Amino acid sequence: MTEKPLLVLSSQTDPLWQNYLPPHSFRFDAGRGRKPEGYPHICNIMGWRRWLKRNCIREVHLYQPDPELFPLLAAVSLLPISVTIHITGSLEIHRLRSIKWLAPRMARFSCAGNFLVEALKRIGIPPHRITLDWPIPAIQTISDAARSDLRRQITAVGGSDSDPFLVLALPVPGNTHALRTVCWACAVLYHLGKNIKLIAAGPCGQREEERLESWQRMWKVHQMIIPDRQQHDWDSLVAACDAVLASGQNLREVIRLLHVQAAGQKMVTQSGDGSEFLQESARTKIVAEPGARPLAAALLSMLEPAGKA
Repeated sequence: MTEKPLLVLSSQTDPLWQNYLPPHSFRFDAGRGRKPEGYPHICNIMGWRRWLKRNCIREVHLYQPDPELFPLLAAVSLLPISVTIHITGSLEIHRLRSIKWLAPRMARFSCAGNFLVEALKRIGIPPHRITLDWPIPAIQTISDAARSDLRRQITAVGGSDSDPFLVLALPVPGNTHALRTVCWACAVLYHLGKNIKLIAAGPCGQREEERLESWQRMWKVHQMIIPDRQQHDWDSLVAACDAVLASGQNLREVIRLLHVQAAGQKMVTQSGDGSEFLQESARTKIVAEPGARPLAAALLSMLEPAGKA
């Protein structure tokens, strides 16, 4: 039997990473269920040991492991298998420590940013086991006609009868703290009388939608936030919007940020996680001060030249 690696994606792995996975491999995607066809249940340690042996697995890559993958990580640790753990975005310190305890002693860590490398060093991972690795973004070219059509579709869902300033949130709906800062910044401009809509794109379940709706009620910004629910691919949304807005904290969306940069889209963010990927320019504003109001002021300075203030 030809040996193939096993690629394991947690439910927290950004779907964009699917474009950068090596071919000719087994893929277990926890985002599609706890027991995809052909694989053991995600919690069945003994079942995984048998499956790994039966399929002659000698190499396992785990992407952005979360607690649901810990049984699988424990099963892998019991076998003579090469393990690489890919940290593709911010993780809580207690989760990083859990991964360190469960991973084999010789497991390697591949990080999508220096800020992630430093986080691993702080919990005692030896530098020789850590590599810095992020992909060269391969973005899709979007025609002007497709861009205009997508803008009409999005604003129609948001209940707008005019052409608003369309902002795309970098944080996914599950990244609550970072997304709240972005939403509040747009709400500030909304209450200044600006015609603004914010797209929240990414995996969005009922709990996330209810949270977005509660924020809109609390801040009195009716239909300002438009959940995309992954109806459109990220590159199309980047092309359709007028600017991308990000918080400088808890950056889980490194791959999305790289795609924004490659597309040359306007972007406003705060200094912090992800600053290493950015350089201040006419199309990229980096705000030093924390909080939503400085972020809103920087976005307004980008909105006014667009003639939509």
